[in-house]
Amino acid sequence: MSRLSTKRGMTLVEVTIALGLVSFGLISVLGLLPTGLITLRDARDSSARSRYLQTIQAEYLSLSFGDVPSNNLFYFDRDGQPVEAASSSKLYKVSVESLAPVYPDQPVGVEDSLRRLRVTSWQLNSSGTTNGLAPNIRALQIADGGF
Repeated sequence: MSRLSTKRGMTLVEVTIALGLVSFGLISVLGLLPTGLITLRDARDSSARSRYLQTIQAEYLSLSFGDVPSNNLFYFDRDGQPVEAASSSKLYKVSVESLAPVYPDQPVGVEDSLRRLRVTSWQLNSSGTTNGLAPNIRALQIADGGF
């Protein structure tokens, strides 16, 4: 009877192939990390922008229509929540300018019942100054409740 020797374990070639496959998988997953972080930052900024626009709209809708200020300045944190100008957590500086809307062939008196809010926002850096990026400009329209 011949004795067959049974070897247990893996050869060096098998270990090398396994390490190559695992390395390829890890590098692929790590390559997606920057894209995921950029997407997360964009989603956070978009959510904060939506929140502060809702806050501004609610603020202006709660005012008596004749008391709508022509210019206001607001500050918001990274979550879009309002903060004081002196706060160290401010991330967005938002300027709101109230304008009478101009529509072609608008009926007389419409400008007394409508306001167009030009909302300009800047993202601030850690020192509280604008980071050099172009401002984000949005327009909100509000109407007098009796219109």
